[in-house]
Amino acid sequence: MEQITLTKRVLVWWECAAFLEMLLLAGIIVLVFVEGTWLWYLLFWLLGASYVLVSFLYLPLLWLSMVYELDEARLICHGGVLFPKTRVMRRERIAFVTRVQGPVSTLLHTVTIVVHAAGGTSVIHMVDERHAQRLYDALSGGAS
Repeated sequence: MEQITLTKRVLVWWECAAFLEMLLLAGIIVLVFVEGTWLWYLLFWLLGASYVLVSFLYLPLLWLSMVYELDEARLICHGGVLFPKTRVMRRERIAFVTRVQGPVSTLLHTVTIVVHAAGGTSVIHMVDERHAQRLYDALSGGAS
């Protein structure tokens, strides 16, 4: 059974995106609310606390929880922090497989693979290009 995990670059990208979102929200707070009031301080404290929780607790736990397993008969996708979820797809049910690579994925050398099967769709986010090619070949070879 082959296990595929996300690369460290994905975690760094998520944390950079969280930092940019925090800066944007801080800018909105500065522009909209009067500086030095209790509400202004409260919003900044809440923003800082939520950034620390998300960036140093939630995102690393999410990164660790996203594991994909492929064996002879099925594809198993694990993920989720607060509500862990496992999706199992039998390989004989796979109809077709799609590779998606946007600008951010190209920059990070990752690929998103979408697996369409009878009864549902599974999305395998931001897998390293080498692992993605092997996974794509294995899954599309099993497609009918």
